[in-house]
Amino acid sequence: MLHLLVILIFVPLHLYDGPSSWGEGFFSPPRGGAWWTGVPLSMLGLWGVTQAYVAACGRRLDRRGEVDAIRKAETAVLAFRLACVAILCAGVYLLGWLEAVRAVVGDLPAVDEVIAAAPAIAGLVAGWWTLYPIERRLREAMMMRHLHEGRTLYAPPSRWKFVLAGLRHNLLIVAIPITLIIGWQEMVEDYAASHRGWARSLDGLTPVLAQIAGAVVVFAMTPAILRLVWDATPIGEGPLRSMIRETCARYRVRVRGPLLWKTGGTILNGAILGLVWPFRYLLFTDALLDSLTTRQLEGVVAHEVAHVRRRHLLWLAASVLAVLIVTGWGAELADRVFDLGLAADPHSATLVSVGSLVVAGFAFGFVSRRFEWQADAFAVQHLSRTGAGGVAGEGDAETDGRITAEAAASMAGALTVVAELNGMSIDKFTWRHGSIAERRRRVLALVGTPVARSKIDRQVGWIKIAAAAMLLVGMTPLIVGLVIG
Repeated sequence: MLHLLVILIFVPLHLYDGPSSWGEGFFSPPRGGAWWTGVPLSMLGLWGVTQAYVAACGRRLDRRGEVDAIRKAETAVLAFRLACVAILCAGVYLLGWLEAVRAVVGDLPAVDEVIAAAPAIAGLVAGWWTLYPIERRLREAMMMRHLHEGRTLYAPPSRWKFVLAGLRHNLLIVAIPITLIIGWQEMVEDYAASHRGWARSLDGLTPVLAQIAGAVVVFAMTPAILRLVWDATPIGEGPLRSMIRETCARYRVRVRGPLLWKTGGTILNGAILGLVWPFRYLLFTDALLDSLTTRQLEGVVAHEVAHVRRRHLLWLAASVLAVLIVTGWGAELADRVFDLGLAADPHSATLVSVGSLVVAGFAFGFVSRRFEWQADAFAVQHLSRTGAGGVAGEGDAETDGRITAEAAASMAGALTVVAELNGMSIDKFTWRHGSIAERRRRVLALVGTPVARSKIDRQVGWIKIAAAAMLLVGMTPLIVGLVIG
């Protein structure tokens, strides 16, 4: 959800096309008034209310042991973050917030957008500051459990370190590439405005192709930047590194690393960053390596390898792009058929763009969750093939070509450990991954099914076909235009 909120902060700023009369008819701020100051001030006031409510939840947790107070505190912080995004959008389109920023710093590529986004970004960061007392209580309680179970103990981070970890590991992963892409697009637009001949070459497609090329370069280079931001170092030689490298080699997946993602025990996660080698990195957090068994870790490695092997990131981008293109063409077709006047009204055009982004957001979650299910199935298929001996053991251990109970239990156990040690309910739903409970249910349901192919493989296959077909349909008018032209 946080990644989506960051996108929702920057996209409306990028779509803004200058002063307008959005407020006419229901709101008209006095001319010359500094109404834009309501953006940071209203966020600050809401933060104070949220801070007080979360503190009250902490007291109920201490005095009465109300576990539900944790959920209420998290919900309050989420509501505050959503409100910050809504206030920013209202400030930009109704109160002249972005214009006020540009009056001071000018319309510099990405600079004005970043400064205008700062209050909402600060609101997202303030959420971690507010939640810290609840998080510390959970970590202290978890330490007693870890001590009893003989697990590695990590000292709870200070409040500042907790906030900084959230900023580095959750917010910058989206904010960095979006900022770079917006900056590049604005530079291309400025160059096209001053070099009309260049802008009109290739039937006006040159600026579009330059923007796409820049976005591709940004996405390719971002993992190298994030590796430094996340403080990741190579995992030393040993059985763990050998197992990871052999699993990658088995499926012909090339990655840099594996890398140890140092979080001070605050995050349990594994990830593959990057579209292409050599800018593709495989990372595992310190807490993950300390908490999982060898078989569970092998399942997590296979899960991450599946994302590359099945080209999930590429197809996820293709699916979202397909939805954006088709919804855009659909709006244009409806405009022509029903004479809605959308093309002549910049406000309507912006609303159509926002509507397309909302639809694409739903498509993103739908496709992303199924890709996670396929990666889980891939991991169980891998564990069933290698058997309890692992990749360094006796090779494929399957005797009847079916998923084993041991393989499913290992992957389900890894999912459970990750949820528990992150202090997250297995029933908690996330937009990208769904719930751990749902993923566990699907993994355990695979027992006895054929290793070669699962039901989710067929579903994902249809998703890819649909995305390819939508892209083809959406791009056909452009292709025809180029051919005729």
